[in-house]
Amino acid sequence: MNSIKNLVWGILNSLLTVSAGIIVPRYIIQYLGSESNGFFSALNQIYAYLSLLDAGVAVAAVQALYVPIAQNHTAEINSILYTTRQYYKKISMIYAAIVGLLSFILPFLLKTPFSYATVCLSFACMGAGQVLSFAIQGKIIVYLIAAGKKYYIHIASILFLILVNVGKLLLAYRGFNIVLIFLLQLAVQAGISLYYVLLQKYKYAGLDFTVRSSTTCIEQNKYGLIEQIAFIIFMNTDIVLISIFMNMFVVSKYSLYTLVTHNIYTFVGLTWDAVHA
Repeated sequence: MNSIKNLVWGILNSLLTVSAGIIVPRYIIQYLGSESNGFFSALNQIYAYLSLLDAGVAVAAVQALYVPIAQNHTAEINSILYTTRQYYKKISMIYAAIVGLLSFILPFLLKTPFSYATVCLSFACMGAGQVLSFAIQGKIIVYLIAAGKKYYIHIASILFLILVNVGKLLLAYRGFNIVLIFLLQLAVQAGISLYYVLLQKYKYAGLDFTVRSSTTCIEQNKYGLIEQIAFIIFMNTDIVLISIFMNMFVVSKYSLYTLVTHNIYTFVGLTWDAVHA
C-alpha cells in the first residue's frame, strides 16, 4: 500500500513540478520582466550549492535507519534520529551564518537592475526558509524516507508548489516588489515546517529526537557529499557563472533555453524516485 501511495503522489509531484517550471517563468517575464526571471533562476542555483552543507547526512542516516525500522527497534531508531538532529542543528547554524554573510556580499557580485536592499532581503528570505528546512524538517524527512512513507513528503512538496507558485503569480500580476514574493515563500516554508512537526507529533509520537547516541551511525556522509558535489557542479555551475559575469537578462534567456532539458530531468528523476520508493 505504501508503494502505491508513494508512486501516485510521486508522479503527481513530478507533473506539478514540471508544469510549474514551464508555466510560471512565462508569466514572471510578462508581469515583472525578464531580469526578474533571471534573478529567480540565479538565486535558485546559488542555493543549490549551499545545499552541499547537508554533507550526505540524509543519505547516510536513511541507510542507517533501514535495519532498525525493519526490526522495529525503537531505541536504535531514536538513537540514530538524535544523531541526525544534532547534525542538522549544526548545519542550520552554519547555513544561517553563510546566508547572512552572502546577503551583504551578493548584491556586489550579481549584475542585477535591482537595488542593494532588494537583492539582500530576497536572498535572506530565501535562505531563512532553507534554515527552517534543515532545522525542523530534515530529521523527520529522513525517517519518512527510511520508513517508506515518502508520500507524506510528496504531499508537502505539492502543497509548497501550489501555494508558492499561485501566490507568486498573483503578486507578480499585481506588480508587487519581488521581496514580497520571497517573503511569501518563507511563510509557506514555515507552514510546511509546521506540517512536519504536527505529523511527527500526532502520527509518529513514538519518535524521540532527544535520545543520546554516538555519531558512528552516520559516519559515511562523505560518500554522499562526493555524489552531491558532482551533481551540483554538473547541473548548476553555468547559471551561477552567467549571473556573476553577465546580467539577469542573459540569465533569464539562458534559463529558458535549458528549461526543457531541466524539466525532463526533473520529471524523470522524481518519477524514478517514486517508482523505487
